[in-house]
Amino acid sequence: MKYTVENAQKDINILKEAIQKIEDFVKSAESYPEYTPEQKAIKYYAHCGRVVEVANRLNEEGYRIGNRKWTSNDVSDIIDQPSKDDFLKILRKNHTEREKFQKVVWK
Repeated sequence: MKYTVENAQKDINILKEAIQKIEDFVKSAESYPEYTPEQKAIKYYAHCGRVVEVANRLNEEGYRIGNRKWTSNDVSDIIDQPSKDDFLKILRKNHTEREKFQKVVWK
């Protein structure tokens, strides 16, 4: 199969769409509010993608759930909760796909 100009143009358009999605995600992450610890957890997860790092950062900043420190499960629960927030839906999808990948690789 020859690689034609038309095929190259299709690939370029696909890449442009992917870049636009990434740019939109970055803008959403930057503008996401962080008034509550839960909102901070969502924003921090968008930046690093690791629930353990998010829990550690919230603990370093002095946030607590009741009298205890944050755990990775607490962060996962926030990300996994149903929401109408489009940004959180994207994070949830990324989070569940990551878990599926880890289960396949490490089983």
